[in-house]
Amino acid sequence: MSQAERRGSARVPARLSMEITLGADRAPAESLNVSANGVYFASKAFIPLLTKLRVTLELPGEGGATSKVSCDGVVVRTEPEKETSSAREYQ
Repeated sequence: MSQAERRGSARVPARLSMEITLGADRAPAESLNVSANGVYFASKAFIPLLTKLRVTLELPGEGGATSKVSCDGVVVRTEPEKETSSAREYQ
């Protein structure tokens, strides 16, 4: 028996450039998918659970133009769960 879907909104595959801001520190990242409730992204930096951060997504527009959208969020899942020297990226 499979688990029932618990998400309140659909996820859409979207590889978007983004920037994560933690206090004064900024780091590049890339979204893997987005929904009305959040962003699933990959980062080279480990970000612990429950960390508050600012996410700035670069959205594509017409004619190659882009728009930036920023929002505040909280990390609710990290894979792998702990920082390791062997991890090439965290999701």
